[in-house]
Amino acid sequence: MDARFRKDLYTKAVFAGFPPKNGKEWSPKTLFIRSEWEPDSDIVVGELKAISSLFLRDIRTAFFPNNKQRRSTVNLDSIQRHTLDTLEKSSTHVVIPADKNLGPVILERNRYITTVLSLLQDDRTYTRLTKEDAISEMTELAQKLDSFLGIQYTDSNLDYAEYTYLTRSIEQSTDHFSHFYITAKIHKNPWKPRPIVSYCGSLLYGLGKWLDEQIQPIAKSTAAYISSSFQLCDELKTLRIDPSRDRLFTADANSMYTNIDTDHALLVLGNFFKTHELCRPIWGTADTILEALELLMRNNLFQFGDTYWKQIDGTAMGAPPAPAYATVYYAIHEIVLIQQFGRFLKFYRRYIDDAIAIWRSSPDEGEDTLQWELFQTAMDNFGSLTWKVEPRSTAVNFMDLSISIENNRLVTKIYEKPENLYLYLPSASCHTPGIIKGTVIGMIYRYYVLISSHSDFIAQIETFFHRLCNRGYRPGYLKPIFEEAIIRAPIINASRNKPKTPEEHKTICSIHVPYHPLHPTGKQLQTIFREIMLQQKHVGPLPEICNHHGYDSGISRLRIINHRARNLKDCLFPRKFAKRPGKPVSSYIS
Repeated sequence: MDARFRKDLYTKAVFAGFPPKNGKEWSPKTLFIRSEWEPDSDIVVGELKAISSLFLRDIRTAFFPNNKQRRSTVNLDSIQRHTLDTLEKSSTHVVIPADKNLGPVILERNRYITTVLSLLQDDRTYTRLTKEDAISEMTELAQKLDSFLGIQYTDSNLDYAEYTYLTRSIEQSTDHFSHFYITAKIHKNPWKPRPIVSYCGSLLYGLGKWLDEQIQPIAKSTAAYISSSFQLCDELKTLRIDPSRDRLFTADANSMYTNIDTDHALLVLGNFFKTHELCRPIWGTADTILEALELLMRNNLFQFGDTYWKQIDGTAMGAPPAPAYATVYYAIHEIVLIQQFGRFLKFYRRYIDDAIAIWRSSPDEGEDTLQWELFQTAMDNFGSLTWKVEPRSTAVNFMDLSISIENNRLVTKIYEKPENLYLYLPSASCHTPGIIKGTVIGMIYRYYVLISSHSDFIAQIETFFHRLCNRGYRPGYLKPIFEEAIIRAPIINASRNKPKTPEEHKTICSIHVPYHPLHPTGKQLQTIFREIMLQQKHVGPLPEICNHHGYDSGISRLRIINHRARNLKDCLFPRKFAKRPGKPVSSYIS
């Protein structure tokens, strides 16, 4: 806690008054990996060292009164602890997340492994590598990546900040391989696996994040793009419906990521990035982006347990740019679709692999049937991607919405899958009190925007209230939070689309502390900060302490960052399957 606070405080104070490097002001949205650098002790002024020591002394006293460790309490009873310990050490069962955030799923370990291997043994998409071959390919990939970054930086296709981020991401990658796992689509009958490759910390993770930053603005500018059900509702509210002719329908891409042919995607994206007006901002760096995409898409090397694999076609779910890549890829075809069937498509929007549209029927029934069939065929006429188009109807479920045609308007309600267990944080969970308050405010605001009818809005709030009570919260504790959330919902909505004033990060220093209910509250820590750093006059106040160049530090605020305790996912679902007890995965392969 002490070292991290001092590093943040001293670094900001030392650089106070200096113009940003390359004239670019840093923002929290900028790709950034913190370096190990910290100021030498001899350039940190004595007043700053003294005031930080006083502050940290009082912080330690607040955490450890009388220099004694507080007795920690356990928020699990003996049965819960035994169950958790049994599942964590089990060599016969595994716990995995359900798809759509529907809760945890317990599977026999053998079944989990054989299910994963049945996916990986699809030789059109994956190929198995020996450990030696995998390491050799990864070494070659690291050399290609290093060469690519050097050339692009020399040619000014990457600026200093981008190059620094990308090289640091490689330096800090301790495990170059990605890791494969599945989630369970329990809302399907029978359940199906969703394959995911965890890129976090891998050799290509930084490059993937950079690519996502390049492609996202293009994805957001495409005609059919929607970012959320909030945006969809805003657009649906503006539509006037002809109930005699208009019908809703949805379409779902069949395994979109793995069915995007890489050769076809890179070909059509290359032409689109270099010629289409939407891509004008990246015309100058299109070749760099395409080369980076090829590196990422053709070198998806990953582990499952003690086995090594390479994806030879398709897009890896879990790769940072995958959603934007898939969105832009099919948007190229949608330009043609919308032009060809615009007379019938009154409305058409897509969220990655799920589309929703309104079909305005032709008075001529024969023509209408023909055009509907042609449209469904045309959706599949792009690479190897295919779609399941649902029949036209007056009501559909899409994302988290139920949408229906009533008279000449569209009515929306919240859609929740029957399998949803509503596993909100229980009252005994070791989280800051602000978490549950934020959950309530966010959820009620969501209901306010997405539900058309006031009576449905109130009914949904009541249901949510009872669900939280079932998770152990007292009604008396929840009631004032709910009342505040209902009042705030329209206020939040009114300011939703207003530009936000960026937070001045240079005036804020951060302290990282573990959260525990018996620890000092955030309010107590802020009081210590004000009294020591801002109000006492012996060596302060902090904002007016000058650095070694004579500039005021300007630091006047404290940000408290709480570290959470381990959660169930940390205990039961390690990212690397090899860490689980039991026979190695390779023993299941003949």
